[in-house]
Amino acid sequence: WQFWLQLSAVLDMASHWLHLHATDLSGKKTHKQSTNPILHLYYTSRPFLGFMCAGNEAFYLFLYIRAFFPGPALFGVHFMSALAFLAFPIAAVKSAISAVHLVTAAMDVVELDERAIDQQKK
Repeated sequence: WQFWLQLSAVLDMASHWLHLHATDLSGKKTHKQSTNPILHLYYTSRPFLGFMCAGNEAFYLFLYIRAFFPGPALFGVHFMSALAFLAFPIAAVKSAISAVHLVTAAMDVVELDERAIDQQKK
């Protein structure tokens, strides 16, 4: 599972870094403005942002705890495994939002670069 966990971490870090870089290049005052409806919801709804971040971190926390202490079992399912299973959809959606972040930021950087090239040609 190491590759998938590392990929998830890299996706999260790269998407945030590129988003902040695109914001810096554009001269915007804040990175929390987006025309993308998913990112708009993510940044304007504190309950949604909090739920997504808490659920994502809970998933990884449950996986970590499960590695050392799976907890009691009921019908062959260990408690920590069940909690990780319940938190997984939140982590998956958070990763999808990170992918949207990455693609949107990349498109913003390309647009800014194209504008700079057009201005240099003039």
